[in-house]
Parts: sequence; C-alpha cells; structure tokens
Amino acid sequence: MVTHGDWFDGGFWSSAYRGITAVDQYLKLNITGLYPNQLSQQAIADIIYDSAFGNNSYNHIGVTVSSDTVANAVRNVSSHVPVIAYNAGIELAASSSVLGIETFVGQPEYEAGLKAGKIFLEKGCKSVLGLMHEPNQLNSKSRFKGFRTGFVMENSSNVFSELFVDLKQMSSVEAKIKNALDTLTPSVDCIIFQNTALTASVYSELQSRNKTGVIYFAGWDLSPLTVEMLEKGYQLFAIDQQEFVQVYIPPLLFLSKYYSYTKVTSPILFSGPAFVTPETIQLKKCQIDATLPNCDSFFTNRTLNVIFLTHGALGNDPFWTDAYNGANFAAKIFNLTLSTLSETDRKGYDLKKVDAVLESLIDEPGQKDAIVLSLPNTAEFSKSLAKAKAKNITIISYGAGYLQSQNFGSSIHVGANEREVGEKAGKNFILLGAKNTVVINHEYGNKDLEERINAFTLAVIEGGGKIKENKEGKLNFFEMSSSVLDYTAIQIQKLLEEDSSIDSIIYFNPSIAKAITMALKNVPRKNFIVGGVGLSKFVLEAIKSGSIAFTFDEQGFLQSYLALSLIRLQKQYGYELQNDLISTGPTLINLSNVEKFISDCRGDTSIINGEECLACPVDGCGSGVCMDDGSCVCNHGWSGETCSILLETDPIYVKYSTGPIVLMSIAAFGNLLCFVFIVFFYVKREAPPIKSSSPIFIVLMLIGSMLIFSTIFLEVGIPTVETCTLEMWFFAIGIGLLLGNLLAKTYRIHKIFNRTLSTTAVRGIKNTFVLAFSGCILIIEVIITGILTILDPPHKFLLDNGKGNRIFICLPRSGSALPAIIVLIIFNGSLMLFATYLAIRVRGVATAYNESKHILISVYNLNFAVIILLVLVFTSSSVIGVEPKFFLNSIVILITNLSIILNLFVPKIISVYQKTDQTKTQFSSSKSNEPNNLSGIVSSTVKGSSYNKSAADFTNIQAVWTKGSVVSNITAEWEIMNFSFIVLKERNFLWVQSQNSNSIAKSFMLDLNLTTGIRKKDGTPVLIIREKKSNSELKIRFNSQQEYDIFVDLLPPEVYHKSTAV
Repeated sequence: MVTHGDWFDGGFWSSAYRGITAVDQYLKLNITGLYPNQLSQQAIADIIYDSAFGNNSYNHIGVTVSSDTVANAVRNVSSHVPVIAYNAGIELAASSSVLGIETFVGQPEYEAGLKAGKIFLEKGCKSVLGLMHEPNQLNSKSRFKGFRTGFVMENSSNVFSELFVDLKQMSSVEAKIKNALDTLTPSVDCIIFQNTALTASVYSELQSRNKTGVIYFAGWDLSPLTVEMLEKGYQLFAIDQQEFVQVYIPPLLFLSKYYSYTKVTSPILFSGPAFVTPETIQLKKCQIDATLPNCDSFFTNRTLNVIFLTHGALGNDPFWTDAYNGANFAAKIFNLTLSTLSETDRKGYDLKKVDAVLESLIDEPGQKDAIVLSLPNTAEFSKSLAKAKAKNITIISYGAGYLQSQNFGSSIHVGANEREVGEKAGKNFILLGAKNTVVINHEYGNKDLEERINAFTLAVIEGGGKIKENKEGKLNFFEMSSSVLDYTAIQIQKLLEEDSSIDSIIYFNPSIAKAITMALKNVPRKNFIVGGVGLSKFVLEAIKSGSIAFTFDEQGFLQSYLALSLIRLQKQYGYELQNDLISTGPTLINLSNVEKFISDCRGDTSIINGEECLACPVDGCGSGVCMDDGSCVCNHGWSGETCSILLETDPIYVKYSTGPIVLMSIAAFGNLLCFVFIVFFYVKREAPPIKSSSPIFIVLMLIGSMLIFSTIFLEVGIPTVETCTLEMWFFAIGIGLLLGNLLAKTYRIHKIFNRTLSTTAVRGIKNTFVLAFSGCILIIEVIITGILTILDPPHKFLLDNGKGNRIFICLPRSGSALPAIIVLIIFNGSLMLFATYLAIRVRGVATAYNESKHILISVYNLNFAVIILLVLVFTSSSVIGVEPKFFLNSIVILITNLSIILNLFVPKIISVYQKTDQTKTQFSSSKSNEPNNLSGIVSSTVKGSSYNKSAADFTNIQAVWTKGSVVSNITAEWEIMNFSFIVLKERNFLWVQSQNSNSIAKSFMLDLNLTTGIRKKDGTPVLIIREKKSNSELKIRFNSQQEYDIFVDLLPPEVYHKSTAV
C-alpha cells in the first residue's frame, strides 16, 4: 500500500494505517505500507515500479495517484500487477481504463468542496480564507475548485481568497494567517483548510483576536485538536473522507480477485464525504479511540449474527450457488454466523416462503446484527423489513433489489443496475443484427428482472428490432435444474418451429442457455444469435465454440462476499461506504476475451492451499462435471446433486398408446353424443316435452359436459403451459355450466312445490331468472379460476420422482394461490351440498313437471366423482404413477359424465316419440305430499254452464275465458267444493291458485305441454288436474259440443276444506 504521505505522521495517515491493521487481522495477508522518505512524486513512482518489478514484487498494489508522474507509473505496471488507487487521483481514476486500475477508493474531492462551500454560504459567510498546503496536488486543487463554486454560486459578491502555506515552516504559516486577517478586504469572516496541522495555527490566531466562535473555520480530516474544536463549537464541521475505509477496502477486493477472479465494476467506491459536526462528534471520537467510555454502544468485535437469504433456487442457477459460496467464504473470514434457508427451501423460487423464513428469523430470540438478502420484489418483504428496521437491524441488499433498495432502508446495494444490464444486452443484439428476438423470463414476479427485460426491449426497439411474444405475452420457464432442461428445450424448439422469423433469443439464466442450444440442434438456423446474462462453464465453452455470441457476468460470489464484509466494517468500526450501489457487473464476455475466463478455476485464478477455488463434493460429481462454484452439472441421462441417479431415457408422461386412445375414443363419442343431442333438442324445441324443459338449459348443460370430456384429451402427450391452463379452465367452466343449470332448474321446482307463493311471486320465476341464477354460478367459477391463473398459473414440469425416473406433472409455480384454491373447493362443495338438498326435496314431484328423480341420481353421481377427483388432484403422481392417475381420472369423468347425460336427456327423447294413446302414465309423488283426509272426488258442475273456447289447443292458448267480459290473464274460472280456482297462463304453464273464505292462497303448477297428458280423440291436449290417490274423474263441459276428461291433483292437504263432505 503506497502513499504520498507518512504512514506514521500521527495524524491523517496514521489514522488510515489503522485500517490496514484492522482488515489484516481477518484477511491474514502480508500487507506492507510504503511511502517516500521525502515528498517527491518521482520517489513515489519509483516505489511503484519497485513493488511491481523489484526483488520484493507484490501480488497486488494499492497506490495514491497524487500526480501525473505517479499516474504514468501506475499505467506502466497495471498490466503486470492488479492495481487499486485510493485517496488521491480520483479525476484520473474515474476513467479506470486510462490507468488500467481495478477501481478507485476515495472521496470525490470536487463534490466534497462543493458541499462545504454551500454550508458556508448557508452560514452567512461573505469572505472566506482558504489555506492551501499542496498547490500542485490534484486533490487539493479539486477541493478548492468545488468550494469556490459552492460558495459563490448564488452570491457573486462573496469572496474566496486562497493562501499557500508550507507546513514545514509553521512559523511562517502563522504569520501569513495573521497578515491575511489584517489586510484582506472585505474582512475575513470564515476560514477553511485542508490539513489538520493547520487547526492549531488558525485557533491560536483567532483566540488572540478574541474571535473564536465569531470567525468560523472548518477543514478536511480530523485530529485530536479538531475533535476538541468541534466539541466546543468553534469548528463548523470536519470533512471526513474516512481514510480508514480507503485502505480497508482494497485488500478486501484483492482477496476476492485472488480467490475467485472477481472484481468490482464501479469505477469509484466512495469513502466520503462524511461531514462530522458537533452533533456527531461522539461517534467519530470512538472511531479514533474505541477504548473511550461508552464506545461499546457504537461498536462490537464479537461474532456477528447475520441473516443471509437469496430468492433464487440453489443448484438450478450457478449464480446463486456462487452467492452462497461467497457468503460462506466471508463468514469464515470475518467471524460471522449465518442464518439462512434450509436445503429444502433453497430448491424453488418462492418469494412468500423466503419472506416467511425472514420474518421467523427476525423474531428468533437473540441478537440479529444484520440482514443481507436479494430482493426481487420489495412488496413481498415489506412487513418483515419494517420489523427489521424497527429493531435497528442493518440491511444490505445484493443480487436483486438495487432500484428498490433505498425504499426499504438498505444502506447499500451490491450488484448491478438492472436497467444498465438490459440496455447493454439489447444494444449488443442490435449490433449483431437481431431482428426478431425471443425474451425468456425465468422468474415471474421478479421486479428487477422485469426492469432488465423492459430496458432490453426498449434498446432493441430503438435499434430497429422487435420482441417476439407468445400467447401470454412472455415465456416463463421456472424450474431450472438439470432435470428440467429437456422440457425447456422442447418448449423453445416448438417456438422456433412455429415462427421461422425468430433469429435471436436472450436468456437471463445460464441454465436456459443450455436449453436453447439443445433446441437449436433440432431446429438449426443460420446466423442465429444467442446471448444473455449469466456465467457457467458451459456458457464459456459455448461462446468459444460460437454457439453463444456473448454473455454478461454479474459475479454472484463477489456480491455476497462484499456485502457480508461490509457488515464487519460497519459493526466493529462504525464506517460505511457512501455509494448507494457497488457495481459488480455487467461485464461483457464474448469471443474476444473468453479465453481469459476459461481455465480450471474461473479464468486465471491461482490455486490456494491445494484447493481449486471452491471444493467439489467429497464424492465427486459421478456422471457429471464439477463447476468452479462447487456444483455439479450432470451429463445427459443423469441427475442428483452428485449426478449419481440414472434416469430413464424417456421421461414418463401419458403417451398415445392403446389405453389412452381407447379412453380418448370414448370421450370423443361422449362429445359426439352431446352434439347430436344439442341438434335434436334444437330441431324438436317446440315439442311439448322439450319446450317444457326449457331447451336453453339443456344445451348449456350439454356444452358443459363436452368441456369436461375434452379435459381427457389435454392429459395425453407432452404437456405444455397451454394445455395445463386449458385443462383447468375447461373443467371449471364445464362444472359451472353443468352443475349451475342443473341446480337452477331444480331450484325453480323447489320454490314452486315447497312453499306458499303469491301469484306475483310465482310468476316471477321465469327463464330469465333461472338463467341469471346459473349465470351467477358460472361467473363466480370464472372469477376464481381467473384469480388462480393470474396469481399462480399452472405449469407442467419435468421433475425427478426420487426413484431414478423423470415425470411430467402439472403444478402451480408456488403456493401463492392456495387461498383461491380453497375458496374454489368450498364454493363448489357448497353448490354440491345445496344441489343434493334440493334434489331430495323435489324428488317426489311429478316427472311430467321436471326431471326430479333423474336430477337426484345425477347429483349423486357428481358428488361421487368430485370426491374421487379431489383425492386424485392432491395425490402426487410420483406416488401412484402418471399413467395410473390418468386412467383413474379419465374413467371417473367418463362414467359420471355419460351417466348424467343419458339419465337426464334420453327419457326426454323417448317421450317425444310416445304415441298419443299411451299418454296416461304414472306420475311420481312422495307420500308426504299425498292428501291423507280425502277418499275421493265428487263431481261438480262448473259455475255457469256457458263457456266458450275459441282455440282448442291448450299449447297455444290465446283466448281468455271469463264470465261475460274479458279479464286479463284469466283463462278459466270454476268452483269445486266451495273453492274458487283461477287458472293463469304463464308461458308453457298454468298456475292454479285456490282461494277459500279465509283468503288462504295455495298455488301449484300445471304443465300445458304434457307429454303423457290426457288428450281428446282428435289429439288436442287437455288440462289435467289430478289427485294422485284416487284418480277420480271430474267431467266438466265447456260447451255442448266438446267433452274433456279432467283429473284433479290437489296439493297439498291444506288446500282442502276439511269440513266439506266427500
């Protein structure tokens, strides 16, 4: 570590050297502090050359770039030895390519001066004296340049006077200060200086003039006297560039470079400016001397307890494996105890699970010092992070979350700017000639990934290209373990086959890159462009061979390693970097530089202590290759963490074999039967048996049955996202149509025959009402299914079943939609119970009026089927097997669906073709509805013997019977046993209302379209009123020319006048 000052000067550089001592107690490196005996820029340059090429050559060099001479030396050695600049030379370091350095750690001096000038301006200073002790030093010039801008920017009459002083001749310094205060016009009211050695001289002069607290002064850096001046309020502030941090950080970066060939891409890591004021001086005092009283409240050197979480699936993406390895590496070095996800929890992408683990860890007993985590979507973590902030737990984000990091209180983010990643990738695709690009999103709900995609899309479109979208608007491949690559490749291959104009694909996960190349082997394309984000050994080899054009690296190991290293810096020493982002990418890797990254251990990294980067599994990788991050990539046909499980050549799914084809044929027959029924009922819609059953409901139920039959076809073959989604929707809508309309019809019959209704209420139960009833059920089914699709759409994955086989299964991505699934089950279960109740209630109603008995049988069948299907849904395919589960599921659907449509609709078809003379059929009735106080019916004469009927056909009644004058809706009026009955026409039904002397009204329905009704000899249907028990006939003459046979059905017993003689 080379400096232009004296490491042991007792001031600034001695404070900086404490940073070297502090970091090396953990890193255990051989760090040497070098400086010239006499301040000479050439002497500094000579030290740099000797460090790189001399007898004591060093692996890495840290240097203050204090002049052009030093900069030239750095430029000459940086190609031979990694160099990090610190403290001085930020102007040159801002363009690291000029010097060839890794990065710069220090303070942006112009910005520090600018802020200082503004503070003086706000304080009301008019004339400021600036003491310059290094007029040729770049940092010194920048500081005062910034100060001048900040001080005079709003008031040009302000005066800033610079005075050169030589610190080696302190007596002359004091004389110059005295003279300036005496002679400058306007009179000096504030002073600023850049070295703490000037504090004593300024204070002494002001004290002699009795101007302390009147003429304010401030400066860069701190010393014991500076602290005293701040405590007394004489010094306005001290600009702390945190020299401790400037020398603490470079060794951290050197170690990461040495072990894992990683380096930050941020050109500058800000150590300052941090402004120390009288209000914050206590913390700074403890930083200078941690042995002072009460400093324990600021710092600790104990083992730190850190919660470390990642949202990515370990083992499925080399990036997250890198991140875990970097975290463990840092924890071992810096004495950290990590609380993290279990091995099971690391194997899937489930943000709610990660948040639940985070909240439980925060609530655990014991001190939690910090949280280091990736945050793809802060909305999922808002509650737990708020709890962390309330407990004063430090939060640092990495990997994902930069654009949201400030919103949840993260002190710093280590990673990449997602928009920069997407924009650079998009521009690279355009440069390579991409015209129609497929974007693969492997993590839905990851807001940072969406930012990448949006920036990529914008860059491509602005460059003249376009983005290819599938039916959902995007592609989503979730599980990225080696066992799912075949499935992913199939989906990509299908997409390429469907659209020959696709000429490029971008990935954001290196596992997907492998799937893309697998697909392209089956669908070869000339000049096809593959590129993306993520690094693995496979990707590097593919770039070298030309099958992948480029990739961007973000260095997961470095991200987690640095994030955890900064926890120790903050908790033990009280320092923080001032960046909001430490950038670790994106670093472009293409054919021009890929060789630099290909070796036994991520590029040209050295082997340390016999370990190659990070250790492979103890038992090796079996039939696979050990990656640099310690994970195993399995050869084709093998699986498991150590590639020791032999897979079947072909994955298990429902193939087009004899059994499935037979079941599909039966389902096809069922659909054909439904279609034939629909056509028949449309053609015969005016036939009385059909018309009385409302054909619209019959058709809707048949359509529902067709959709349910069709789910069987969707289960056969290699599944896709589309078939998964269609299967769910077909079943939901099918059940909604079938059960909803069945329930609505039964509900109408129940309302009529099981409660007393007024004429108005009875007449309100029309087809429109029943349609609305069933429509509401269908809409609720659609809404719940839509919520399921949005929250957690179904996908089919190719997964290991733990028995050496791979199986296709259809599953949601996570458990986020579980509440909606529970609501759907409860809703349909409630409908089934209600349907069963209604079917039982109306089972004894005359069959001519409704299909009550058939409905009851159908409802029982549905109950049986739903119970079995629910058991099958929640039974894993790995337990009973994919094909056995398909057979059970299909057989239940076929038996249930066929029995329902045959039971409900075949009797109606038969009744249409029954002969007229066979119409006197039996009507069903439960015993509870039979009158128990009536032994017969006596003849009665119609009140008023003269009734005229203008139309004989009751199915088309237009005329109105009345006693003399026309009364609306009254069809006939007569008196039986002292009761007045009014028959009202309502569409295809007659509503008969009885009224007795006590005004007790009872209603029942008569069907004018009776299939088996009594007819005249000429075929004209007649009104039937029949009492079940006796079948006694009552003859009523409407006129002298026609005679009708009318049976009286009296409902229920209460309609009879019990005192009437029989």
